[in-house]
Amino acid sequence: MEESAEQVQRCAEMLCMHHMLKEALSVIGNINKATISTTTWSVDNSRLQVLRVLAGRRSHHSCQCVTEGRVPGPR
Repeated sequence: MEESAEQVQRCAEMLCMHHMLKEALSVIGNINKATISTTTWSVDNSRLQVLRVLAGRRSHHSCQCVTEGRVPGPR
């Protein structure tokens, strides 16, 4: 069973694409190996610290109301 001319063309294009992609991955790998990153990124977590403080105040307020015999109402 012979392949049609279209199938042969498609196969040749796929094989060419395979070789081009393989070469591109090789180049990317070489660049990745040659690139040295010494940059350290600092994270600004001040927002998280403020949220922790606020959460602590809310829980303290709720406990204080219960110990004084009051039930905290809806806010």
